[in-house]
Amino acid sequence: MPTMPTKTCSLCGVEKPQSEFNTRPNGTRFSRCKPCRSVIACANRRLQRQYQREELAENAIQVLAAGPLSANQIAHRIGDVTTQAVAMALASVPAHVTKHLQPHGAAIYTVTGAAPPQRTPRSHAPSLYDPWAGIDDEHRQWMEHYRSLHRARQERIAARQEKPSC
Repeated sequence: MPTMPTKTCSLCGVEKPQSEFNTRPNGTRFSRCKPCRSVIACANRRLQRQYQREELAENAIQVLAAGPLSANQIAHRIGDVTTQAVAMALASVPAHVTKHLQPHGAAIYTVTGAAPPQRTPRSHAPSLYDPWAGIDDEHRQWMEHYRSLHRARQERIAARQEKPSC
């Protein structure tokens, strides 16, 4: 019986068929399997959104130094950003910005006396090349479950191959 070519994932350490690995344009295979690459991509997108939100909050606080403004006014002064993005960024720094609801439904933001937030320099943040950077417990549990299922499958295959054929 011909054996399928396999490859071991550099992240999860599980030996899988080569079809479980994406192919580069030059024909070589990536070192991480498709599920592991998916988990890493998700974590990297989450980190990127966090950096963008921190940067936007920092810019909004600088604009608010001139006086109380609505999220719409802040968005117009910063430029190329939505009102909703400004509101979400300011909601992520409640210790530095106070939200005052107006009778007509709009919100006016003011800067509190606290020091503005310091953004984490990317050089000190978890590396984007660290496979577990920013991955939450749910993804870790999923990977552990996936590994255990794969190990059990590999054991069943090995047990079948050890049986003598008649």
